[in-house]
Amino acid sequence: PHTLRGIAYGNGTFVVVGDSGRIIYSTDAETWDDASIASGSFNDIVYDGSKFVAVGLGGLIMTSNNGETWQDKSLESGEFNSIGFGKVAE
Repeated sequence: PHTLRGIAYGNGTFVVVGDSGRIIYSTDAETWDDASIASGSFNDIVYDGSKFVAVGLGGLIMTSNNGETWQDKSLESGEFNSIGFGKVAE
């Protein structure tokens, strides 16, 4: 079993992340699909109004528009324990 560490909701989808690259997503919170990546451990995830952003150990940063397909935006180093989002006033 994988330890799950963060959950976010956006665009009609729940996404949960955790250890060992674990990513699962659901549109109804009852049936879950696996979108795990090969390596890395996630600590947190946020939905920024247009995409999910998941962060973790070793500079791990992944983004997704839908919770299923992920793009690697990682840094060479760093330890991300949490992430937040706030809208900037114009």
